[in-house]
Formats: sequence, C-alpha cells, structure tokens
Amino acid sequence: MKAWRAETRELEAPFDEERTHRTFKMMPKGNPLQRVSGVIALAAVVALLGVRLSADDDDEGQSVPRPVRTTVVNGMPAVRLNAGEQKHAGVTVKTLSEVRHVPQRHGYAAVLDIRPLLGDAQLLSDAQSKMQSTSADREQAEAEYKRAQQLHEAGQNVSMRALQSAEAAWRRAGAAAEAARRSLAAQRATLNATWGPMLADWVKKQSAEFIRLSTGEDLLLRITLPGAPLDASPDGASVEAPDGTWVHATLISSAPQADPRFQQVAWFFRVPANPGLVPGLVKRANVRLAGVGAPQTGVVVPSSAVVWWQGGSWVYVQDEPDTFVRHRIATDQPGDQGGYFVTSLPDSPSVVVTGAEAILSEETLPAVAPEVD
Repeated sequence: MKAWRAETRELEAPFDEERTHRTFKMMPKGNPLQRVSGVIALAAVVALLGVRLSADDDDEGQSVPRPVRTTVVNGMPAVRLNAGEQKHAGVTVKTLSEVRHVPQRHGYAAVLDIRPLLGDAQLLSDAQSKMQSTSADREQAEAEYKRAQQLHEAGQNVSMRALQSAEAAWRRAGAAAEAARRSLAAQRATLNATWGPMLADWVKKQSAEFIRLSTGEDLLLRITLPGAPLDASPDGASVEAPDGTWVHATLISSAPQADPRFQQVAWFFRVPANPGLVPGLVKRANVRLAGVGAPQTGVVVPSSAVVWWQGGSWVYVQDEPDTFVRHRIATDQPGDQGGYFVTSLPDSPSVVVTGAEAILSEETLPAVAPEVD
C-alpha cells in the first residue's frame, strides 16, 4: 500500500492538489491497480496536449510573409489586386466623363425659421391698419372743426366752447395720425434692416413669393461663404439635402446682417420645400459667383472616391485591370451636384468609387518578412 501511494504522488506531481483530488473522485472505484492505470492515462493526455500547445506557440512566434502588392507606375505609387482580391475589398470602378464647369465656392446654408419674418410682417400690417384708422379719424375731426368754425362765424348757434372742443379733437386726431405714421415708418425701416429691401418689399406687397414662404411651399435660407470678398455677387447656388441630393437655390438678395457663427457676409436664398430641410439645419452649399473665373473642362469625382491621407486628398485610378494608381487631387472646387471638380486626372479616368480605403490600407500596410534563425 505504501509503495502504491508513493507511485501515485509521483504521477500527480505536474498537477495541483485540488485537481488531483477531483480526478481521483471521478475515477471508478476499484482496486489500486485500476486507479493507477487511470492516472497514467490522464498524464499521457496532458503530456500530448502540452506538446501540441508548445508547437502552436512556436508557429505563432514566426511571422508569415505577405505577398508584395505595391508597385510604382510612372513615378506614382500603385497597388496590384487580382479580381478575387478586388471583390473581397469591395472595389468598384466608374469611368468619369468630361464636363464643363463654372468655378464655385464652398459655403454653408442655414435653414431659417420663418416665424420672425411672419412676426415682422404682422407688425407691419398692424402699423398700416393703425395708420389708416388714425388718418381717417384726423380727416373726420378736421371736417367737424371746419364746420363748427363756419357756423360759429355765421352766428348759427355754435358757441366758442363748442368750437374750441372741435379744434382740440382735430388736433388730437392729427397727433395720433402722426404717431401712427412714424410707427409705420419705423416698422418698415426695421423690416429693411432685418431682412433686406427685397424681402421687405415682398412683405409690403404681399407678393406671390412671400405667400410661398409664409405657407411653407418655399424655404428661406441664409448662405454664407467663408473668405468671400465683400463685393461678391452670387449667380446661383445648390444646397445639399439630408438624403445626399442637391437642390437648386434661387437668390433673393444680400443679407443686411452677417452670420454671427461665421462672421462673414451672407445672402438670402429660397428653395422648394424639402422633407429633410428643417429650420435650424446647416448644410453644405455650392455657390457660383458672377464674373469669377471662366468655365473649365474636367471631371467630377464622387465624394466616396476620395481618401484622406497625410494631409492630402487622393483617388485611385485603374491603370490596368489589376493595377490602381494613387493620384492627388484638389478639393477646392465643388461639383454642381456634389463631389469635387478636378482637372488633374487623365482623360476619362476609371476611378475607384468604393473600396478606395481598402486599397489605401493595403498600400500602407508594411510587408512582414519571415524571421531567420
């Protein structure tokens, strides 16, 4: 029995005491030789697992070389990907057609709440009504005074006191009419100073354009161009809707006040009502300035094709079925319907419009060389 216990402890040596105790409890009860055989089998399994794990660790410690996919085409960096790799990376290519483009400027379009304009329009309407009412009272009081004066002078039962009362009423009506006139003038000046002469004129005349704004058929925008000259004159604009489409905007007039968020001159535009454009929203805008730059020829690169790296903007152009060359582009000229107008790419370039990030990742990922013992 003592020899059997000594042999058992020797077999248990690689394990802790608690695990050994659980192991013995799980073993079938029988004579000591059966229990010793079970321990030996268990130790053999553990030893085999240890060898396997050690082999796996050795494999993980060795770096697996990656195929080199980067190359150079005409002095520009490029990446080679076969058809399967392109499909796996989600690479799609589009051939861009040549377009004529009028230079534009990037701006920001704020969708304005129309209620302040409607409030000012109501104040103007109230002032106009007050002016009409007090003017009518003054005319009536003046007629009453003149009639009383004529009767008094003819001695037809109009006392001096009645004449003086009629004169006082006439003068009070005149003062009220003058106050109403000044209030109306102040309200008109406020309207001009806040909304500009064009919108103010629409309000005064209750024009069709103002009706469309007041009923929500059109939306009022204030577009700001950071860095634009003070004498800039917009010739047209388009605004990006939340769904990614671009909506044509019609110029109303320059805004009499600068946008406090950008500290730049601004203009009022209007666009047809759009479900995604709501008051308070600020979206990108492309603005054409009158007399600034001649039309140019180039291509419009979709925004999805552009990757940003090392402070620059780049696109991949398919040079061969399996070769994509990285080109740097300028993004200072927006396209009419989004994207960027570019003149530096080859004629009718086949540009990667999806998957460009994956190609850039493959290009910039360093190759791993196998370790040498």
